[in-house]
Amino acid sequence: FAGLIVSLLLGACGGESEEAPQLAAPPTKTPIPATPTGEVEAAANVRIISLRDEIDAFLKESENASPLDRIDIFNKHVIGPAGECFASTLWADTQPLELLDFQGLDLPTADMMGWRLATDIFQDEPLSLAVEEALAEAQALLPPEKTFRVCLVPTPIMGSQQEGITSGVSSLVLGDDLLLVGCAAGERCLDRIGQEVVRNYGFAYQVGLSGLTGSEISLLGYEIYHGRADELTRRLYPEATFPWTDALTPEQEAAIWPRMQEYLATTYADYPGYRNVDWYLYGRESNPELYPPWGGFYVGSQIVQAYLEQHPDISLPDLMALEPDTLLEDSGYSPG
Repeated sequence: FAGLIVSLLLGACGGESEEAPQLAAPPTKTPIPATPTGEVEAAANVRIISLRDEIDAFLKESENASPLDRIDIFNKHVIGPAGECFASTLWADTQPLELLDFQGLDLPTADMMGWRLATDIFQDEPLSLAVEEALAEAQALLPPEKTFRVCLVPTPIMGSQQEGITSGVSSLVLGDDLLLVGCAAGERCLDRIGQEVVRNYGFAYQVGLSGLTGSEISLLGYEIYHGRADELTRRLYPEATFPWTDALTPEQEAAIWPRMQEYLATTYADYPGYRNVDWYLYGRESNPELYPPWGGFYVGSQIVQAYLEQHPDISLPDLMALEPDTLLEDSGYSPG
């Protein structure tokens, strides 16, 4: 299913998804030319685009419109003027509104009052500066090959942002050079946005190296990509934690790993096997014993750490370039 999508929404809770996946997820030194209103020219190889004004226009026209009309209004004020921010190469067959749906944002039922509040308190300049600084550090470790674009958008509270895990930040990798970042909590987003952007840059960097689309990456690939993105994040944020940091006990890890073997090569293009990719990565609410939340994320991080214990001198770019199968084989990973 080329239309299926894995979104990297760090605060999202793992759960059962029968119809579609829940989740998942590099610049030159040429100066960026002048760009339309809302776009910030960042240092070096980053282009930061704020969609605050576009969202504001959408919300204003939606005030007296029916919920179903919001789709056309969103297309008019946001996707039309800012189509670049929704042009996914990772999920090329997925429509922009589908990307929002998979992040838990359904326009007809969205919390419009909350969205208005998030837009009113949206901090354009501080958020842009935080993103620029975080990416400058990440790109010093993993030099990019083309301009990395980050689109910042105010959003209503979604998913477990309500639980405070992500300080109101959501994020979605749309390609090797494109990241969509949502902020629902104004200044509070500054607590997390740097870490979110760095981690997603690490994931996007690997997408660029592999040349694969989201539907072509295997379960093992996703696990390793996420594990290496965690490693990049911890090098810049040593105290970084994620929803999956302590997701499994040693007993759970030893139990899930053998069951996972059959599906390590499965992709989102495989029907009906793709469900197992989702369940092993995020968990399955109806069967948490077999599919605990964030199991695949946890396992991927453990595999990468096991590899680094065996190969402590490997450079970060070389680590990122390893094929997932090779990394697993040379890691000696064997829980239990």
